Amino acid sequence: MGLFAILIFKICFVVKKGNFEIDSIVGDALTYHNFAINLLENPITYWDFWGHYRPPGYPFFLMIIYFFFGKDSIFSVYIFQSFLGLGISILVYEISNKVFSKKIALFSFIFAGVYPFYLIYSVQLLRETLVFFLLLITFYFLLLLFGEMKKVKSIFKAKYFWIFTVSYSLLIHTDPRYLFFAPFLLGLYYFYLEKRDFIKNSFLTIALFIFTLIPWTIRNFYTYGGIVIINTRTIDFTGTEKEVNRLKLSNDKINGTLINKKYPTQEERLLIKRGENPNNREEEEIKAILEGKGATKSHFLKRIYNFVELWRPVRLSSSYRPFNDCRFEKAWSIQHNLLSLFSYGLLLPFMFFGILKLYLDKNRWLLFLVFPIILQTLLHILMWGKERYRIPIDSFIILFGVYGIIMAFDSFKTKVFQER
Repeated sequence: MGLFAILIFKICFVVKKGNFEIDSIVGDALTYHNFAINLLENPITYWDFWGHYRPPGYPFFLMIIYFFFGKDSIFSVYIFQSFLGLGISILVYEISNKVFSKKIALFSFIFAGVYPFYLIYSVQLLRETLVFFLLLITFYFLLLLFGEMKKVKSIFKAKYFWIFTVSYSLLIHTDPRYLFFAPFLLGLYYFYLEKRDFIKNSFLTIALFIFTLIPWTIRNFYTYGGIVIINTRTIDFTGTEKEVNRLKLSNDKINGTLINKKYPTQEERLLIKRGENPNNREEEEIKAILEGKGATKSHFLKRIYNFVELWRPVRLSSSYRPFNDCRFEKAWSIQHNLLSLFSYGLLLPFMFFGILKLYLDKNRWLLFLVFPIILQTLLHILMWGKERYRIPIDSFIILFGVYGIIMAFDSFKTKVFQER
C-alpha cells in the first residue's frame, strides 16, 4: 500500500510540474536528447561537437524509452524517472532494514519517497535521477555481497559480485566521476571480507570491471579513430577534447587564463560603477559588482568554497565561483531555501548525531554507510562543489538522519519516562 501511495504521489507530481514540450529542451538536456536520438539512428559514427563529452549511460536510458514510446515522449521519460525514484525509496528501506530496524526503515522509506530534490529532478531531462539510483543500488549490492561471502568460498561464485560490478560499471558509464570511488571501494573489501583474499578479490573485481568497459570502448574506437574510454573527458588518446576546448575557448582568456567569458573585466567593473551596464547584467549581479565581489584565484579558498557549496542548506547571498569557472551564482529563491532547509537541512544535525551514536555503539556498518558521503565530499572539494553534486549521497544522509531523529526521540522519551 505504501509503495502504491508513493508511486501515485510521484506520478501526480510529474503531471502537475512536468514540461512535456519538446521545444522546452535546452542546454544539457538538449545534448542528452540529441545523443539518444542519434543512438537510435546512427549509433556507431555519431558524435556531436557540443555533446561529445557526454557519457553514454543516460542517453541509452533515453534511447530505450524513445524506441518504445516515440522520440518526443518526454512524459514517458519522466514517468520512468519516477519509477527510479520509487526504486530509490525501496533501496533506502532495504538498506535501513538490514542495518538498523524495520521501524527506522519505514520512516526512511517515507522520507525518501517525498524528498523534494528527488521529485524535482524526476521532471528534468538530466542524468541526475539515474545517477542517484545507480549509486545507491551499487552500494546495496555491495552490502549484499559482503553478506553472501559468509556462505561461499570464492568471490567468483557470489552472484552479487557480478551484479555489483555491472551496476558500478553502469554508474561510471552514466557519470565517470565515480571512477574516483574505485580504489576506495576495494578498500572496503579489506574491512568486510577475508583479508587473506584481499588481493585475489581485488584482482577479480578489476578484471571484470575492465571487461565491462570494452563494448563502448570499441564503439568509440570506430567513432573517434582512437582509444576513448567512456567519453572524451574520461580517457581520450585522440585529442578530441583538447581540440574542441581550443575552438570553444580560444577567445575566452584573461591574462592567459581560460575563463568564463561572461565574467566582468576590470574595465567593465569601472563602467558599472559609473552607472553604465554595457552587457545588460541583471540587477543582482550589478549589486555584487558594486559591492566588490569577485572570483578568487586562491586554490585553498576554492577548496573551502567547494565544501561550503556542496553542504550548504541555504544560499541567501550571491557570489562568483572561483577561477577558472567564475560563473555568477545567484541567491536561491525563498521557495528553494525553504525546501532545502526543511528537508536536507532538517536531516543534517541528526545525521551527525546518528553517526556519533553508531560510532559509540560500534556498529560494524558505520564505515560502509559513511564511505560514500566522505568520498563524494572529497571528490567535489577537488573538482567543483555544488548542491546538485551532493544530492546523489542524500539517500545516505536520509539513512543517518532518520536514524538520528528516531534515536534522539527514543532517548528523550526514555528520559521523560524515568523522570516520571
